[in-house]
Amino acid sequence: MATNETREKILDAAESLFARQGFGATSLRTVIAEADVNLAAVHYHFGSKEALIRAVFSRRLAPLNAERLRRLDDIENDAAGAAVSIERLLDAFIRPAVVLAPGGTDEAPILTLLFGRLHTEPGNNLPQLIYDQFDDVVTRFVEAFTRALPDLPLDELYTRFHFVIGTMASSFADPQRLAYVSRGRVDRRDVESLITRMITFLAAALRAPATRPHGAEATVDLSSATGDPIGAGARE
Repeated sequence: MATNETREKILDAAESLFARQGFGATSLRTVIAEADVNLAAVHYHFGSKEALIRAVFSRRLAPLNAERLRRLDDIENDAAGAAVSIERLLDAFIRPAVVLAPGGTDEAPILTLLFGRLHTEPGNNLPQLIYDQFDDVVTRFVEAFTRALPDLPLDELYTRFHFVIGTMASSFADPQRLAYVSRGRVDRRDVESLITRMITFLAAALRAPATRPHGAEATVDLSSATGDPIGAGARE
C-alpha cells in the first residue's frame, strides 16, 4: 500500500472513531484495528495520539478556514470599505463549519461532531493543539466585527466572539439534543433553519449594550439598544 494511502486510511479511521466515541475513549489500538494497519504505521506517520488528533483536524481545517476567509474577502470587497453587517459576518464564519461550502458533503456531520467533542469533552486540553490553525481567521473576523461595532470595547468584543465559537461548539456537540429539548418540533437536519436561527441569536447578542463592570455605575444608555439595527446601543 502506498505511503499516502496508508496515511489517509489512518486519518479516516481516526476521524470516524474520534467523532463517534470521543478522543479519550479512542485508543491507538482501536484506530489500528479500524484502519487495518499496524502500530508501526501510526508511529511512522504521526508519532503520537496527540499528533494524530492534530492531523485529523488539520486535514479539515485548512479548507474550512480558507472558505471562511474567501467569503469574508468577498463581502468586504462588496462593501468597498464600509462596515459589513453582523449577519453577513456571522454567515461567513458559521456556514462553512456547518455545510463545508462550496456545496454540502457527507463529511459535514462528522466534522461538526469533532468540533463539539473538542470543546466539550471533560478534562480535554486538546483545543490547544489546534488553536494556531485559527490565527488568521480570528484576526480577520475580529477586525471585521470591530468595524461593524466600532463602539464596543475590544475586550467585550473578544469575549463575545468567544461566545460565538462556544455556541457553535455546543450546538454541534450532540446532534440529538436539539430534537430532545424542542420535543421533536425542531429538526436538527434542517441546516438552513439552524444557521438562520443561530445567526439571529448571535447577532442580537453582539449588538447588546456593553457589559457594565460589576459594581460600576452604568455607562450605557440602555434605551438605545432597543430596535437598534446597527449596534449603536453597544457603546461604552
